Amino acid sequence: MSVLFQLLLRLMFAVRPALRALLGAWGRRLAARIVGVGTNVRVAEFGTTAPWDSRKPLVSVIIPCYNHGPHLPRNFASLAAQSLQDYEMILVDDGSTDPATVEYIDGLDLSRVSVIRQANAGPASARNAGIEQARGRYICCLDADDYVAPTYLEKCLLLLEGNTGIRLAYSWVMLVGKEQRLHRVADFDPGLLRYFNPICSAAVFHRADWQAVGGFDEARETMYEDWDFWISLARIGVRGKVIEEALLFYHQQPGSRLREGNRRGAQSYARMRARHLEFYRRTIVRMLSQGYVEKWTRTPLANLSRAEQYAPVAPCAVLAVITYCSEWTEWRRWLSTVDASDAFFVIVCECASIPAWLLARADETYWLESLLHPTQWPDFIETFKRTRRISRVLPNPMVVTGGGE
Repeated sequence: MSVLFQLLLRLMFAVRPALRALLGAWGRRLAARIVGVGTNVRVAEFGTTAPWDSRKPLVSVIIPCYNHGPHLPRNFASLAAQSLQDYEMILVDDGSTDPATVEYIDGLDLSRVSVIRQANAGPASARNAGIEQARGRYICCLDADDYVAPTYLEKCLLLLEGNTGIRLAYSWVMLVGKEQRLHRVADFDPGLLRYFNPICSAAVFHRADWQAVGGFDEARETMYEDWDFWISLARIGVRGKVIEEALLFYHQQPGSRLREGNRRGAQSYARMRARHLEFYRRTIVRMLSQGYVEKWTRTPLANLSRAEQYAPVAPCAVLAVITYCSEWTEWRRWLSTVDASDAFFVIVCECASIPAWLLARADETYWLESLLHPTQWPDFIETFKRTRRISRVLPNPMVVTGGGE
C-alpha cells in the first residue's frame, strides 16, 4: 500500500466524524451518488417460503458480553417485550472480569437463556461461538449494552420471510447515552458499503449465510468486525434492506470498541480492504447489484402464523386498518370509543402519513408498504387478527379502491 494512500486513509477517518455531523443526511446522499452503484432489482415470479421446523426457534439472538453486566437487564427486558417470541437467547460471556457482571450472569435463569463462557477473545469470536450453537434459521447479534423496540424481530422477519430476495434486514438507529440522536442509516448499496457501514450491528441475517462466508473475522486487529462481515455477505450476493423506523437503540459510551476502532480506523479499514480486494472493483460490485431479484413469497406468514409465537396482548385488543384516508374526523371519533386499557394496533396499507395523535395512541404501528408486497397484505391482516386475538376492528371510514376514484 502506497504512503499516499495510507495518508489519505488517515485523513478520511480523522475528518469523518466532523463531516458526518456537518453534512448529515445530505452528506449520505452525496456519498451514495459518488461511490454507490445503486441497485437494479429484477422482479421474479412469486414463490413459496421454505417451511421451518416449529420445534426450533425461528431466530437466535446472540448477546456477546464483556463487562457489560449493568446493561444486561435492559437488554433482556427489550427481548422479553418482543411481539414475536419465537426466539432463543444465547449469552456469550467473553471472559468478563467485572465482579458485578460475573455475579449477574451466574444468577441467570438458564431455562430462558443459554450461557457460553470463554476466555476473552473479542466480540467476533463471541458471536461465532454463539452462532455455532444457535438453532434458528435467522441470527441477530445484539450487543449487551444495546436494546431493541418491541417489533424489531417481527418486522425484520416479515421482510425476510416475505421476500426471499432479501437476506439481511435492519432498521434506523436511535443513539442513546452520552450522544442522543436518530441515525437514519442508509438502505443497502454494495458500492456504498465499500467505504461506509450503513448496516446496524443487530441486523438479522440467515445462519446459512454465516456458514457460507466462514463467520466473523476473529483477528484482534479487526476492529470493524461487523462491517467486514457485511462485506463478506455482499460478496456472495446477499441483498439487504432497511426498515425506516428507529427500532434499535445503540448505547454509546466512553472507551467503547467503536470509538477505539475509529481511533485506529485507517489501520482497520486497510486490513478489511486487503481481505476483500476484489469487492473494491466497481465492475464487480455493479455486477452484484444487477443480480438482485425480488422473490416475493405466496405464503409470507407460513412460518409466522402460530398464535403461540407472539406475546399475549390485553384481553381487549382493537385494530385500525388504514387503507386510505384524507379526512381524519371519523378516525378521531372512532378512536374516542377505544378504552384506555385496550391494546390498540394500527396497520397502515396506503397512506403517506397519519396524524400524531393517532400514532401516539397506538401500541404498535405496521407500515405494510415498507414490509410486504400489496398482494401479501390481506394474509398479514388476517393472520394478525387471529394471532393477536383482536376482538374489535374499527371500521375504515374512507376506503377507496380503483386508484382512488
